[in-house]
Amino acid sequence: MSPLCCWPPSHRLPSRSRWPRPSRPSTGSQEVNRIWRQRLERADYAVDRARRQYQLAEPENRLVVRELERNWESALAGRQQLGEEYDRFAAVRPRFLTAAEREQIRALAGDLPAVWQASTTTDADRKQLMRHLIEKIHVTVVADSERVTVQVTWAGGHQTDGEVVRPVSRLDQLS
Repeated sequence: MSPLCCWPPSHRLPSRSRWPRPSRPSTGSQEVNRIWRQRLERADYAVDRARRQYQLAEPENRLVVRELERNWESALAGRQQLGEEYDRFAAVRPRFLTAAEREQIRALAGDLPAVWQASTTTDADRKQLMRHLIEKIHVTVVADSERVTVQVTWAGGHQTDGEVVRPVSRLDQLS
């Protein structure tokens, strides 16, 4: 199917509202957003230019028209691919939390025992919570005995020390 005078619905470009807009980003993030906007604008311009060239071609020049149509399709495919790349980029990029989300996190952090014991908290949630809270665990066996010292370094630097008893394989390892 050859486009004649206007954009077929299948060749419509996404609205400019999908373009990245900085919202409280750092300077590096602003630069990345500016680069993405420029790349998307260049792709839009290339598609528009290819469309205009195709529409201005004389229908009698079939070879020229075919080449211009291929160029237009190529520009459309490139724009679509760039849009998909941006969507993937935006999906993995961390987003900023709203004030309400921050306040909700603070409220939950203030009452971790309730979060831990809630019936809606699964074991997987508890493991994920521990992965976020614990930075490092250092375990040391005391001599050749059943006693083990454990030092937990929490996110933020606080350390908790403790001693636990481990199972031993020989009776002479008991202290």
